[in-house]
Amino acid sequence: MFGFRVSLSSSFIYKNCSEARFECGNISIGYPFFGGDRLRECGHPDLELHCDGNTNTATIEMVGVKCRVMEIRPDRQTLRIARKDLLENGCCRPQTPIINSTIDSELFDLEPAPPGYINATLYYDCPSLISSLEYSTCNSSGYKNISVTMHNIDLDGCSASVTFPIFHTDDFCGNPDLFSFLKEAIERGFQVKWKEDAEAYRKCNASGGACGFDLLNNQRFCYCPHPNQNPNECPPQGMYISILSLT
Repeated sequence: MFGFRVSLSSSFIYKNCSEARFECGNISIGYPFFGGDRLRECGHPDLELHCDGNTNTATIEMVGVKCRVMEIRPDRQTLRIARKDLLENGCCRPQTPIINSTIDSELFDLEPAPPGYINATLYYDCPSLISSLEYSTCNSSGYKNISVTMHNIDLDGCSASVTFPIFHTDDFCGNPDLFSFLKEAIERGFQVKWKEDAEAYRKCNASGGACGFDLLNNQRFCYCPHPNQNPNECPPQGMYISILSLT
């Protein structure tokens, strides 16, 4: 008798992955994401979406940093995201502990690629203010002052710093109010492109399957309405009937 690796609940997983979508505010998306009504098996383990019921906004965590999902374009495989802490609390109150925004290069690329984006770095409570950096005071937070730079420099003695990408425009040059512009840049967010194999996704769907993830073997898997051993596509219905007749 043939042994199938898919559990008895595979038909339920298939139905969920093929029908359920993550819905929150203006975000509606299926594979490769999971969350909400979508089972964990329906998306990549690192692409979980959450919905804030109070604000009806979607969030995703990237390398320890919570980001608000502002837009998803499945046709381009892109997300536009913004740091949730800076977006909601302003530059003076980043999340604790402070974590720089980094892109998981196995899952995402910045889109468009640099120099479309540059890194902005905020420095908190430096021992002496540097004339070449824009400076502002912080009110009602744990920090007293804040400096910002768009250049790759190291400052010693500062209490903390945080780095994150922002879209590069010529408006940075000689801008009289860089902090106001920075606020606008944070609200605009930055765009990343996920590295999912679009051809594999189409192949699974064309065979009548629903793309998901095999959590046990840590790989993409094509869930089918009937037992399936092929992780890439569903077997033809006639082949499935033939296999059953042998069992």
